Amino acid sequence: MNLEVANGIRLTEFRRTDQDALIEFATVSALALTLLAAQPEAKEPPSGFLGYLQKGQAVGLKDLGSAFEITVFPNGPAPLGYEVVEVGRDFVVLQDITKIQEVRIPVYSVKSITTLKVGN
Repeated sequence: MNLEVANGIRLTEFRRTDQDALIEFATVSALALTLLAAQPEAKEPPSGFLGYLQKGQAVGLKDLGSAFEITVFPNGPAPLGYEVVEVGRDFVVLQDITKIQEVRIPVYSVKSITTLKVGN
C-alpha cells in the first residue's frame, strides 16, 4: 500500500510483524548481555586474617626467621618501611618505601598482624 503526501512523494507503508519484533528483541538482548559480560567483576575485600590490611596502607615488616610479623598503626604515621600493594585471599604483597623491592608473603608465613595504638 502506498501513501501520497503533499509534494507528490510516495511512501510505502511499514508494517511491523511479529518476526521483526522478535529480531529486534534478540538483537537488544544480545547487546545487553555482551555489555554485562565485558564489565570486570568487582573484587570483594579479603576477609579473615588478612582482611585487616588495606591497599595503600603503611606497615612495618619484621622477619622472624621462619615467619613474618606485620605491624600496623591505626592512624597511619610516617611510612613504616613498607606499603600494602595487594591483599589476596591467601597472600599479601608489600612494597618497600624506595619502590625497589616487592615482597609476596603467603598467609601461612605471617605469624601475626600487630596493631600499635600510640597516644590513645
